[in-house]
Amino acid sequence: MRAGRAAVLALLMTSLLATALGLNLSLDRRRTEDRVLRGVNALAEAAAAQAAAMLNGLDQALLGLEGLDEDAEGEGRLQRHEALAPEGTGLFVLDAAGAVKLATARGREHIAGLQQGYAASLASLPAGEPALYVAPPLRGREGSILPLLRRLDAHRVGMALLPLQGLAGQYARLPLAKGARLLLFDAEGHRLAVHPPGPWPAGEKPARAEEVVRALRERRRASGMDRAAADGTPRYYAAVPVQGQPVMLIALQSQKEVMAPWWQRTWLLIGLALLATLAIGAGTVLVLREMARRLAARQAATARLEALARGSAQIAAMAEMPALLHRVGQLARQAAAARFAAIRLHEPAGHEPVIDLKPGDAPPALAALRRLALEPGLAGDAPCLWPAQAERPAALSVPLRGADGAPLGTLLVGDADHAFDADDIAMLSQLGVLAGIAIRNRRLIGTLHHAAQEAESARGRVEFILESISDGFIALDSEWRFAYANTAARRMLKLAEGALPRQTLWQRYPILLETALVEQLHTVAARGGRAEFDITLPCEGGDRSFRMLSYPAGDGIALQFRETGQRQAAAPEALAGGALPGAAIIQAAGLAHDLGHLMAAMEETASRLPPEAAEAAEALRRSGALGQALSGALLGLIRSGRTEARPADPAALLRGLLGLLRRLAGPAVALEAEIPPSLPPLPLEAGQLESAVVNLVLNARAAMPQGGSLRLTLHRLEAAPAPLPPGPCLRLAVQDSGSGFHGAALGRAGEAGFSEKPGGHGLGLAAIAAFARRQGGAFRLSDAAGGGCLAELLLPWSPLPLPAPSETLPPPRLEGSPCILLVEDEPSLRQRLTAQLQALGCAVHAAEDGPAALQLVEEGLRPDLLLTDVMLPGGLSGLHLAEKARHWQPSCAVLLISAYAVEAGTTPGQPPLLLKPCTGDELAAALQSALTQKVLASDPLSGEKLTFQ
Repeated sequence: MRAGRAAVLALLMTSLLATALGLNLSLDRRRTEDRVLRGVNALAEAAAAQAAAMLNGLDQALLGLEGLDEDAEGEGRLQRHEALAPEGTGLFVLDAAGAVKLATARGREHIAGLQQGYAASLASLPAGEPALYVAPPLRGREGSILPLLRRLDAHRVGMALLPLQGLAGQYARLPLAKGARLLLFDAEGHRLAVHPPGPWPAGEKPARAEEVVRALRERRRASGMDRAAADGTPRYYAAVPVQGQPVMLIALQSQKEVMAPWWQRTWLLIGLALLATLAIGAGTVLVLREMARRLAARQAATARLEALARGSAQIAAMAEMPALLHRVGQLARQAAAARFAAIRLHEPAGHEPVIDLKPGDAPPALAALRRLALEPGLAGDAPCLWPAQAERPAALSVPLRGADGAPLGTLLVGDADHAFDADDIAMLSQLGVLAGIAIRNRRLIGTLHHAAQEAESARGRVEFILESISDGFIALDSEWRFAYANTAARRMLKLAEGALPRQTLWQRYPILLETALVEQLHTVAARGGRAEFDITLPCEGGDRSFRMLSYPAGDGIALQFRETGQRQAAAPEALAGGALPGAAIIQAAGLAHDLGHLMAAMEETASRLPPEAAEAAEALRRSGALGQALSGALLGLIRSGRTEARPADPAALLRGLLGLLRRLAGPAVALEAEIPPSLPPLPLEAGQLESAVVNLVLNARAAMPQGGSLRLTLHRLEAAPAPLPPGPCLRLAVQDSGSGFHGAALGRAGEAGFSEKPGGHGLGLAAIAAFARRQGGAFRLSDAAGGGCLAELLLPWSPLPLPAPSETLPPPRLEGSPCILLVEDEPSLRQRLTAQLQALGCAVHAAEDGPAALQLVEEGLRPDLLLTDVMLPGGLSGLHLAEKARHWQPSCAVLLISAYAVEAGTTPGQPPLLLKPCTGDELAAALQSALTQKVLASDPLSGEKLTFQ
């Protein structure tokens, strides 16, 4: 089929070539003839102009004979006029009878040499003719002579005898092409001149003289091809009447002479066309042979591709890396018909190459193949052919890459008797892509298993802490079902060991539905915050009374409780503070910190798994969700610790933390502490101070991945440095030998959201700075002498006055049901804020990011107030979203909300900011204030910033 199409194509190309050649020759002939005709016309015009000039000169000479006297003076003047005439011309003056009255010597010679005399010429002069008259030529001794007559007056006639040989010589100066000829005819059809001389004598009439006479009488031009010449030679002609004279000039050009170059080009093109036809035929034969060869090779390659496809399906299903590599090597060797194949992976370092040999090859070849596979030059970015050398066969190397293009290793095949072609490179490149994806998937699955093990280990550590406390601890999910219960809780509530009951809290204890606990727990779940209450539950052996503390944990809530018994009058803070000591709280904070990072890594790994590992990715996400719930519960337990500023010895607090700090720093970091035995009590938030120290140690450890030294210093300064107020202060310094901050990062390290670590949240140092400001102090970062970073926490010895506790009132409902546009990226917090706003009587429209909020506005929403988080995903922060509010609705109020401590500008009219989580009355007060003041986003955001701590 393909051969037939090629033959038809060759025939079509030959036909097109012949047609194009014929058209080209026809157009070339027409152009050549047009060019020749233009040349003949131009020659005729030039010759006619020259003849007109000559005859007009003779006419002027004859006009000058008027009034000549018949004496010696008149004869002299006649001689002077003759000198101005063409060479060989004789002048004389005749009377009416024909007698010579005046004549020059040359004129008398011409008259004497005439065979028939000039009487016939004089007699042919028309009566009363005032113009120059050209009479028929006369025969003389020098050949034909042309008589030209003009009446001078009624009795005399001026006459000039011009030898036609001299007339023809006038055209010798014109450039004539080969085969060109000029002829001059008079009014009766006589040839007056012929140049160059030829078979046509001057003075005679040609056979077609009537055509010349008729054209001259009509004074018309003519040109074309004369194929009826007497000698049978086709000629191009151009006939032009001489201006002002009764003569006509005809230019002739032989067709044979001018078309000779065209015939040469024609035969050359015909020869080239024949050669092209032969080349097309030969090329067609070669193409047909090559197509047959390639078809056979394609069939063989198709068979190898089918085998490769079947093997690729097996690769995707292999779970063990060694078996996968051996199968890839076997497929590569078979696909390229090679004697051996080898695979070398870049990681781990020192990986031994996997070699697959053709059955029957000698085992001693393994050593040479191993050296070949380990050569550094074989690892390239593209397939590469390696020629055979003394101890190395010819080889083809193909890079192995993952789906993201990252290099994974090199696939090498070789055969001493086989030359690799483009098909081999294409097949092996495709196999390299499939193998790279399979290898990366195997590694991701291995990472998945490792991450799952780490997650399980971290979860075990969290559960170990919760199991070690004496208080009962229960975690409830979003549907109020039991998600976790520690041993103390199982003992107090008489829950059976093993799986937790699948009942909800209300199904387990229906009596709670009749108490105020339902409303309290729903308030905690919807609005955040904490709630403490006393409750009596029915248990085995009778009712038991408990003191409970509830707070949000993940998507649900956590309950921490203990039996009241003899300790019923214990202060609520004893429950929170006695449950976990300060060191245990910090240890739990470190665990929650590490667990949060681990959960983020698990989520990232799950998102990068291929579609065929969907079940494993879903299992990883479920484990991550459970770990996040435990982390949230642990953080909730930590938040229930001390939060009030009380007098404490900073030195004693830090000495109690040294054991934990050394474990956090790790064995590769040498921790040196300089802490005085004791210091005067300082009113401070002890838990926040411990958290700040732990955070600084964790950041220092992260800056020294290869290990280093860490120095912790605590002492009292009698004179506080600026910007602290005058007086003594506490200085806590942590200095490491790590990499420090780079460039402008040092000045931004205390900003919320800024981090130099990939995936870092950038909140740790900001939280320390916020704690320092609440204490009236400062937090400073600088480059340490000798390298590393120096962090200083400065706290004044005169604490800031503590705010008086406010009375808890139920949140008031807002008047008028204002329309609120809520923008919050955290789904659980968005749901809780929506519930809180609806409880305040607001019409709520929620969006998860800035672009979604803009979409609602474009669809026609006109809110009374924009309530937005400051830090949002989607490329549009809360500040920028508030700035765009002025384009929606000039009267739209703006209320910012953030989970981090903030220092706002002091410009009047700046948007208010609410810290989250917040209670219902705090939210109601902020909304009422914002709606009353109608703070516009166009004014407060011009040039002002919010600095996150």
